[in-house]
Amino acid sequence: MAQGKLIPISEPSSEMRNELYKVYESVFNSKLSQSKKEGLIDAIFMWETWSWRVRGISYDALRVIKDHDFRPKPKGLVRGHVVDRVTTRRNLLKNILNREEWWKKFWKNDKTEIVTREENNTGQKSTIIEIDYSKGYFANDGKVGFKFRKTIEGEMCRELWDENSDLILGTSGVHN
Repeated sequence: MAQGKLIPISEPSSEMRNELYKVYESVFNSKLSQSKKEGLIDAIFMWETWSWRVRGISYDALRVIKDHDFRPKPKGLVRGHVVDRVTTRRNLLKNILNREEWWKKFWKNDKTEIVTREENNTGQKSTIIEIDYSKGYFANDGKVGFKFRKTIEGEMCRELWDENSDLILGTSGVHN
């Protein structure tokens, strides 16, 4: 597939999950306001390479990338959570969860898709093409950004376009 160096993404080690759980317990049991607790829950995950892992890309996002010749990441693309982050963090803070329940809930809900900003804001996403997140495409690049390298994600998107362009060009609406 794509040329370049991909760093595989996998769940963090049990030791790391234990450390993160200790922070979660501390935040949960603190006397901080709910909004501060929610912000801290986001913060313990946002810099991790495995956080906000990308499991798909929308037809509309792929169109935008194609229109920019598969080169540097076009403006207006985001990683949209499949389950809204606000919902996830509020559910994590509703009741204290044991370590296994907490991790299972977080990991299940932390999946994202590359979509246009408009798709993310409206919730009206075009068809999603699945991507294997474990290969390392669109990895976390800081707090909310993601990597988009011409020789890696750009080439992968070119291949997805080649494989799906007839379907993409044949669609004229949003699919759920």
